[in-house]
Amino acid sequence: MARKPGTGRKRIEIKPIKSGEARQVCFSKRHVGIFKKASELTVMCGADVGVVTYSPGGNPFTFGHPSIDSISDRLLRHPRVVDDQLANQNHHHNVQQLNQEHLNVLNGLEEKKKIGEELRGKLMRHRFYNNYWRGGSIEELGLEQLERIHATLLDIRKVVPSPSVDLVKVAMTNPQVAQLPYHAFTSMVPMEGSMYQNFQSRDDSGHLK
Repeated sequence: MARKPGTGRKRIEIKPIKSGEARQVCFSKRHVGIFKKASELTVMCGADVGVVTYSPGGNPFTFGHPSIDSISDRLLRHPRVVDDQLANQNHHHNVQQLNQEHLNVLNGLEEKKKIGEELRGKLMRHRFYNNYWRGGSIEELGLEQLERIHATLLDIRKVVPSPSVDLVKVAMTNPQVAQLPYHAFTSMVPMEGSMYQNFQSRDDSGHLK
């Protein structure tokens, strides 16, 4: 007579147990199995293990190695250690972020400084061109302005060897030249009895040679 094929080990469907009595029986079997697995883990791996279960009726069951009290104490202290580690990590991150922001500010200031220097140079060249083409009479200048022009001309003498030098190029590299009015340049034309010739005939202190 042929044997019926076995059904084999069936997989139990995991779903809530409706019967209260059946639920209590299942808990009694399962929680003992959990404690057995925890005990094997401590023996085989030397791990510290703590397991707490509550029955459907609210009764607690515990297993701990070396004891449930030592495991619970470590568990209660652990969040503080984690918080300290997170605080240190956040502090380190904040310091790095602040350093990066500080570096960005310094780079921004350096960039704005360069832009300011470029704008200052453009403004000086603009003033020079306006003064160069505007013209006017030197008689309109006051004594203080004339003295300032005279002192500047003494400085220009060091960078302008002759009247044929391109004053536009000189003004781009010499701020004092760029600030001079048009009268100063027209007075430097080498004509008979001109201011330039009179200037050439004076020494560095402004006295006639």
